[in-house]
Formats: sequence, C-alpha cells, structure tokens
Amino acid sequence: MFCKKCGKEIKDGVDFCNHCGAPLKGQAAPAAAAAPRPVVETGNPVMEFKPKFIPKLFLFQGWPYLLAIVGMTFWSILSVLLGSFDFETVIELVIVLCVATGYFVLKKNSYAKTDYRFYNTRLDYYEGFLTIDEKTIKYDKITEINLRKGFFQRMFGLGSIILSTPATGGGHGGNPMAGMLGGFFGGGRMAGRGAGMAASGIQVWDIEKPDEKYKKIKELISKANKV
Repeated sequence: MFCKKCGKEIKDGVDFCNHCGAPLKGQAAPAAAAAPRPVVETGNPVMEFKPKFIPKLFLFQGWPYLLAIVGMTFWSILSVLLGSFDFETVIELVIVLCVATGYFVLKKNSYAKTDYRFYNTRLDYYEGFLTIDEKTIKYDKITEINLRKGFFQRMFGLGSIILSTPATGGGHGGNPMAGMLGGFFGGGRMAGRGAGMAASGIQVWDIEKPDEKYKKIKELISKANKV
C-alpha cells in the first residue's frame, strides 16, 4: 500500500507512515485487479440449427434399397410375361418397399425433431422421435471440428459438421468399405456413422449453408476457449 500524504510505499497494516509520519488508520489497502469475466450463459442459444430433409437426397442416399426395388420389380414383370409367376419375389418386393418406406418416415420425423442449440459455452443436442436423445458437450471438451460435404450433399447445398471429443470412436467398427461408401454417397446420418465419425461427439447433419455455419461454430468455440 502507499501513503496518501507522501505517496511512498509502506507496509500493510502499519498505523503511521515510516517516511512522513502521517496517520494511516482507516486507509484501506487497494483492491486487487479484477479477474477477467467468464463467459456467462444466457437463456437463449447464440445459434440454433435443424437438419434439412430433402426427399431426393434420401433417394440418392438410399440407393441400395432403390436398386433392390427396381431389380425385384423388373424380375416380377419378367416372370409374369414368361408365364412363370414367382410369388416369393413379390413378397420380398413388398418387404423391401415396407422397409424403405419405414426408413423414409423415420428419417423425416427424426430430422423434424432434431435441434442443435449453440450457447456461449456448450452445445445442446435434442432428438425426440421414437427414442428421445439429449446430449450436451462443453466447448472445452471439443478437440476437433470437421466439415464434411458428401457428393450428393453438395448437389443440394448441404453439409455435415462433426464435433469430436477425446473419446471419439468409429461408428462402423472400423469397416473401411462402409466409410468409403458413406463419404461418397451421402455424408449425412445414413452414411456419416459408417464413415468412422465421432461416436462420442456430436454430428450436425445435413445443414444448409454449411461453410458459413462451420465458420461461425469455429469462431464461437474459439472465443469460449480463450476466456
């Protein structure tokens, strides 16, 4: 502390200045420098994204189902024309159609119920169609941010952002062929897990303007981690 009269430095707790003799009773020690303010959470998210469901993209990503349906339909018609109707093929075709339709409905409703909410220090993920899934990741736990734009995603102006954490693992048991096909044909929910993406992080699937949002997410996380 310093003497108010002569301005010289003196020891804390003394009653008189040892330089000029002025009484120091009641003189408080200067307050310590204020610590930098932490980033404060607010009630509303800074950014909020929803995945974009595009039926045409679904058809491209679900090409194995589409190929099976076309092949079975062709075979059924050919069997009828040749007079050797195969009832088992029709049953298989109906099963494949039901599976494809069920997947279409599941994916559409799943995307409608999915939210990615970015706050100042964390990301909250919500999905609540058949199974309610909620997940929170603090920005200081994120080790890597990647932008993925599959071949078909680029046709529709979409992309996926992968936020990895230290416990990241492969989603397909390390199957390289599944990863290769997933990265080329879609890059979205159907293919992303097969491409060895973060199992313990969060994947922001099929969002519009991916480059712009990727940049904003990086800036937000970088700002939070500097404080």
